[in-house]
Amino acid sequence: MQSERILLRRWLDSDAPTLFKYASDPDVGPRAGWPPHKSVEESLTVIKEIFTNDTTWAIVLKETGEAIGAMGYFTHATSNIPIGENDCEVGYWVAKPYWNQGICTEALRLMLDYCINEKHFENIWSDHFTGNPASGRVMEKCGFKDTGKLNRCSNLLGGDKDMVRIYKLDTKTQALDLALQVFMEFEAPEYPAEGIEEFKHALKNPEYIDNLRYYVALDKGQVVGMLATRNNGSHIALFFVDKNHQGRGIGRRLFEQAFADCKTEEMTVYSAPYAVNIYKALGFKTNDAEQIVNGIRFTPMKIDRT
Repeated sequence: MQSERILLRRWLDSDAPTLFKYASDPDVGPRAGWPPHKSVEESLTVIKEIFTNDTTWAIVLKETGEAIGAMGYFTHATSNIPIGENDCEVGYWVAKPYWNQGICTEALRLMLDYCINEKHFENIWSDHFTGNPASGRVMEKCGFKDTGKLNRCSNLLGGDKDMVRIYKLDTKTQALDLALQVFMEFEAPEYPAEGIEEFKHALKNPEYIDNLRYYVALDKGQVVGMLATRNNGSHIALFFVDKNHQGRGIGRRLFEQAFADCKTEEMTVYSAPYAVNIYKALGFKTNDAEQIVNGIRFTPMKIDRT
């Protein structure tokens, strides 16, 4: 995972001297709930025993190649706070010389894209000690909302005394809100009242929305594009991009991610009238005439993997 300035990669044993250089700073570790490192050997042990897993990455500054911080997530089983079984909690820190440069925000946005579009976690959580509001500002820049809840994390250094403030990023709700917004603007004019109500009902039906796999595009913490599939990824159920972000390739990137996850020989969609040409540009072909069911107008289309 990479952006213009940074790279998220797995930790290496050779990162130990650099990790010690930054993690020995007494202003860094305690803010995140761990003690300053006392030696290169200790930093190497941390890399081997704590950082070497499938959920932790080094934040590497491309300009220097140095590991200047850490980024990762915890699952329901390992989280510091109560979260759902399909949720995760993200955590991060960056070296003091790189504070207030937007690097944590940049790294967190990369992590969120991975957690949402690769791991498909339902909700993303994070938290910070009440005495470290700068971490909360990073979360807010990435779309997290303060839940108003406080929690005590006794497993963290200082966690038996200080409380953590809990934040949540609910991308599914944002995605469904976007779907309704774009639908009303671009599709509803083509539909009778029955079709509009049918669509609204579907977006509020837990049996429908809870069985979809979601892909989203975020811009400054806000969902600006969404795609949802069902039937093990073989059918596109919802696909919308905010009007101010259309024409930027967002929809194509979301489709490519979903298509790569599709395990069947073909992917299908029931296209709204205005979207037929959009799907054709992605490689879909019509395979039946336009139909109307419960007021919903659609054209069956499909694309083969071959």
